[in-house]
Amino acid sequence: MSNAIVLLGAFVLDLSDLWEALSPFERFLLEQLRDASLASVGLEWPPFV
Repeated sequence: MSNAIVLLGAFVLDLSDLWEALSPFERFLLEQLRDASLASVGLEWPPFV
């Protein structure tokens, strides 16, 4: 189980590095995709606001 947690942590860190490498326009597009995907199932981002 701890191996899975370590792998998940490494994956999240890799994603944060990838996010930093994106241009502002690419970030905007991914945020729009995220918001549209969440809205399609009745959710919104950020949660609890």
